[in-house]
Amino acid sequence: MAGNLIVNVGSLGRAEIISTLLTDVMRITSSRGFTTFTGTFKGKKVSVVAIGMGVAMMDFFVRETRAVVSGPLVTIRYGTCGGVSTLPSAGSVVVVERSGLLTRDPDAFAHLYDGSAGGAELTTSAYRWSALAPADAALTDRLEACLKDSLGRDGVSIGRGVNVTADSFYGSQGRVDHKFLDANATLIDETRAHYGKTTGQEDAIHSMEMEAFQLLHLAKCATPDHPIIAAAAAIVVADRATSTVIDDATLKSLELNGGRAVLEALTSIEVPGL
Repeated sequence: MAGNLIVNVGSLGRAEIISTLLTDVMRITSSRGFTTFTGTFKGKKVSVVAIGMGVAMMDFFVRETRAVVSGPLVTIRYGTCGGVSTLPSAGSVVVVERSGLLTRDPDAFAHLYDGSAGGAELTTSAYRWSALAPADAALTDRLEACLKDSLGRDGVSIGRGVNVTADSFYGSQGRVDHKFLDANATLIDETRAHYGKTTGQEDAIHSMEMEAFQLLHLAKCATPDHPIIAAAAAIVVADRATSTVIDDATLKSLELNGGRAVLEALTSIEVPGL
C-alpha cells in the first residue's frame, strides 16, 4: 500500500536506487506493471513508485493512487527529460514551474488515409499546445531548495522553468524519422515560439518529457475533499540543441543524490491533515 508521500518515477531502476534511501522497505508489483517501494525516511512513511512512460501511465498512477490513499496526497515526479532551452543544459536538473501538453493532431494527416495524397505538405501545424498547468508553489519552492542543497554543492545546475509534456517520444518531440510523415522538422522551434509568446519570455521552456503535465493537471482537477499536492523535476539527460548526452555514471549519481533531495522535500513540507 502506498503512503501519502510519494516519489513517482518512470524507470524501475531509478525507483530501486531511490528506495535504497528508505528503511524497512516493502516492494509490491501491481498488475498495471507499477512497482511500489514503501518504507520510512526520517521517520515518515514514503513510497517510491515506478510507473513507466507517458501521459496514460501518469493518469493511471494519479487516479488509482488517489482511489486507495486516504487524506492529502503529496507527490513529486522525478524523471528524465530532454533539454530544449537554447542554452546547454545536459547534466542539469530542471524544476517544473508550469507544464504544457503538446499533442499531435491526427486530423492533419487524414488526407493520407485513402492513399492518394502521398507525402503532400501540410498547410497548417499538425500539433497543438495546451495552456500551462502550474505546480504547487510551496512544494516547488521546497523542492528547488532541497535540490540546490543536495546537488548544487557538487556544481550541478538547478534550473526552473516551463516544461512541455509530449504525447509521444518521437513525432511530438520533434524527432525526425524519414520512415514516417510527421511534419515535425521545425516543431521544437515552433514550441519555443508558442510558449515564448504566451509567457512573454523568449526562452521560457526548459524541458520536454512525457508525464509532468498530466500530473499537474490532475492535481488541479482533484476535488477539495481529496486534495493532491504535486510538483516535478527532471534530470536533463540529452541536450536537444547540442546533442550532448550524459553518461550512465552521471545519471546514476543524479538519480541517487537528487532522489535524496526529493525525499527531503516531501518529508519536510507542512501539509494540513498529514
